Amino acid sequence: MRRKYEDEQLKVRNEELKLRQEELTRQQRKDSKEKERNESVVSKMKIFGDAMRGTAFKMSSDPIELIPFFEHIENAFGDLKVDERIKVKLIRPFLNDRAKALLAKMDVTQVDKYELVKIYLLHEFQLSPKVYLERFHTITRQGDETYLLFTSRLKGLFEFYVSSRKVKEYN
Repeated sequence: MRRKYEDEQLKVRNEELKLRQEELTRQQRKDSKEKERNESVVSKMKIFGDAMRGTAFKMSSDPIELIPFFEHIENAFGDLKVDERIKVKLIRPFLNDRAKALLAKMDVTQVDKYELVKIYLLHEFQLSPKVYLERFHTITRQGDETYLLFTSRLKGLFEFYVSSRKVKEYN
């Protein structure tokens, strides 16, 4: 009688263990799926897209503003630690119409590589050292522009010119 009771108790414990094991397995699968979903490109796009909307600005129609645009975007990417695979997808909403049209013409094997997109757009907008120097010599202060803002634009053009000439030292 006692033996029968102990056998039944053992069966009950085994059943409880099986149920706990199944519950644990279900929870692990659920956690795994949630982790997969959180690490998916779509999820990252949503998270980083929301963050970018709060930090990035739309690209100006003036081609000379392309370099400050990319500098700002790259700073945001660095701060947010954005995955290389989604950088181009994240900047698309901030590009002007001309840049979007140029991307549509780009080779499909290269359109997801941020550095190639950047080089392509800079090339297509024809931002050469000559253009920067010409803009630097012809820039004028606009009527509603403060001297501080004008100086900032002037300094920016000079820095872009120097950068495009790949100058590292001023000695």
